[in-house]
Amino acid sequence: MKQSMKPKILGGLCTAMIAVSPAWSDTTEDEIKVLKERLEKLEQQVKSQPEIKATGAGVRIKDPESGASFKLNGRFHMDFNYFDGAYNAKNDGDSASDLYIRRARIGVSGNLNKDWGYQVVMA
Repeated sequence: MKQSMKPKILGGLCTAMIAVSPAWSDTTEDEIKVLKERLEKLEQQVKSQPEIKATGAGVRIKDPESGASFKLNGRFHMDFNYFDGAYNAKNDGDSASDLYIRRARIGVSGNLNKDWGYQVVMA
């Protein structure tokens, strides 16, 4: 009797799976459609984000929609001195060293929109 029950149970399971499988495919197709829409929205958000780029002369931030940009750059001239004991009477003849900024220039440049630009350099 147990042998005759197995085919009936398997037959019932197969029938149930065949009946439910179209509903599963509709659900997955709907889920795929929703996911594709979300992906398109996220791609649009990424395109509208400002572009940040490190260049050899500074950092540039640019808005792709308005064309506005901001670039920070500058340069430092530094000096380093090493004093041998004979030249350093201030420290009882011990050797010493100095490191200091001799000149500094900091600049900001960019565009307000596609027609107007600006540049400020502080020396």
